[in-house]
Amino acid sequence: MSRVSPSLLTYPESRVVANTIHTPWRLAASTVDLSMQGAVFRGLYNLGSPSVFNCTSSRCQWNDTYYSLGFTSSCADVTQASIRLHPNASETWNPNSKGRRQEDMVLTTPGGVELNAPFSFTSWQTVVSVNTTRIGTNSQNVGNGSSVSPELIRVGVFRTPVDNVNFTITPANMTIFECDLALSAYKYANLSSSGQNLTMGTREAIGLGTGIATLRDSNTGAGHITFTPAGLPPMTISGSDMAALQLLFSSTRFTGSIYEGLSGQPDQGTGDTFRSGDIGQTMAAMVDSMTNQLRSTYNVTAIGQSLNSVVFIEVDWPWITLPLVVQAIAIAFTVAVVVLSTRTAGLPLWKSSTMALLTYDVRFRDDDEDDVGRLGTGIRSTKELEALAKSWKAKLEVAEGK
Repeated sequence: MSRVSPSLLTYPESRVVANTIHTPWRLAASTVDLSMQGAVFRGLYNLGSPSVFNCTSSRCQWNDTYYSLGFTSSCADVTQASIRLHPNASETWNPNSKGRRQEDMVLTTPGGVELNAPFSFTSWQTVVSVNTTRIGTNSQNVGNGSSVSPELIRVGVFRTPVDNVNFTITPANMTIFECDLALSAYKYANLSSSGQNLTMGTREAIGLGTGIATLRDSNTGAGHITFTPAGLPPMTISGSDMAALQLLFSSTRFTGSIYEGLSGQPDQGTGDTFRSGDIGQTMAAMVDSMTNQLRSTYNVTAIGQSLNSVVFIEVDWPWITLPLVVQAIAIAFTVAVVVLSTRTAGLPLWKSSTMALLTYDVRFRDDDEDDVGRLGTGIRSTKELEALAKSWKAKLEVAEGK
């Protein structure tokens, strides 16, 4: 039997300080599970996130419907809206403007993400800038029983092509995206595997409502957040893990800028992953990798079925009829020859003697039509033929002139 991880997912619990009902989860970015950190960067750098499953044969299938906690992202191009929000973008990013200042080279997205985009004419420029801001509920400062939003973080990405000559940035060549990351329920159906590949016939993201925070569970002593979407099983995530994820995305491990030229500033964050390609697809690959990691690390499994190949023989009777009829006719013909041959048992064969041919001649009768002669002989038995052969003498004559 084979297994796929299903619904209620948590991480190993982190310590929670809970002296009062409003005690926050105070964590560092490094608190987040290392495997989840790996999933974030694996998705960003397109390293692939193979699905974890156990199939004891070459093919397996899971026929039920399964639910799992995961992550989603929604991205939008906010380039023009961000430029309009700047008080003087056309002059600030104008290489010929004498009044431009690098401290003014900051863009703010409609969602409130600040993105630094400075440049120094002929010296250096910003190529990519990544920053975040928290949305929803700050999971580091919640009370017992309070509502917690499934939204995690808002990511802003600024990108511009490299000007290898003057290292300038203009509003015309800017690209700015805003992406929201959130927890989500996933519905899986028609799962099957072939070899090392898992195929999901149906994979549907289902939005979560607000969750309820429990600062200290009576059984485990750890804090968690439970989401109870309508018609789905309850889904729980450790509060410390959720807070640590927010801190990871807010830290310089994720945010920062990438420069070209002699800026004298170190590159930081994950900006290299956004230098080319579709920003929305890059974020989608990241949350898919995080979802696969979250699903594969829980200890509840779903029982499936192994499919083994069995060879069956199928006879196509209409096509096999003709050779069967031919064989039957051949057998019948053979039997008829054998039966008819028994009637002439003991009959000597003349074909081995040339004497029989010498006794044949062409004979004409008056009643023959069209003067057609008949080939015949007067010999009636082999004994008569043998006696005639002993009494005859013949020689070969050659006609004259021939």
